[in-house]
Amino acid sequence: MIPTPLVRALLRVKLKAGKNRLLQIAAAVLLLAVLFAVLFMYFENVDFYTAFYWAVITMATIGYGDVTPQTGAGRAVAMVAAVAGISTFTALVSVLAEYFISSSIRRMMGMHRVKYSGHYVVIGQGSSIESCVNELLLAMSRGEAQMRPIVVVFPSDDERKKAELPEEVEILIGDPTNGETLERAHVREASHVILALEDDSKSVFATLMVKRMSKARVLVEALKAESVELLKSSRPVPAELY
Repeated sequence: MIPTPLVRALLRVKLKAGKNRLLQIAAAVLLLAVLFAVLFMYFENVDFYTAFYWAVITMATIGYGDVTPQTGAGRAVAMVAAVAGISTFTALVSVLAEYFISSSIRRMMGMHRVKYSGHYVVIGQGSSIESCVNELLLAMSRGEAQMRPIVVVFPSDDERKKAELPEEVEILIGDPTNGETLERAHVREASHVILALEDDSKSVFATLMVKRMSKARVLVEALKAESVELLKSSRPVPAELY
């Protein structure tokens, strides 16, 4: 069985490559459509909008027949456009499908990014996460807290499986002391960040990272006294935490 971290790394690379291929093929389709439109406009003596409409319809192999070539040169352009359209549109559709499938897999594995603003971010593990989210939802339903999206960050898949959270809660998987994970949770625009990690040292590191990246209010659950003192101290954050 392929290790989950390896799958995540491969999906990350594949998604980036998929975005590049998608842009390249889309640009190729657009350029070809413009080229065939200009040729059709020249040979058939029609306006550019009509020619561009004809080029797209022909390349997509729809062929309504409302605009047809009347000259030999126009028919030659139509034949080339049809053949080119089959290959380029097929490639575009396949890359689009691959991109959306990869995005769905990333979401299933908790590797996606959220784009919320002013949301709640809950980071942690154990049974306290489930109770924290439920209390937050209850407070919002009572009007005691503002209605905002909730994003939960678990350090591993095993921790996610232990909790039963409502469907409207976004779930991410990743190291809470890693800046990339916090970026995916869009901590920079969060209003509140709640930390419920069982390891105090990780809670300290995660708090320092959040404080560095965001102005969100940070609530830390059950830190030991020495950990609290470290957070209150004015000592600079070590460079290795960045």
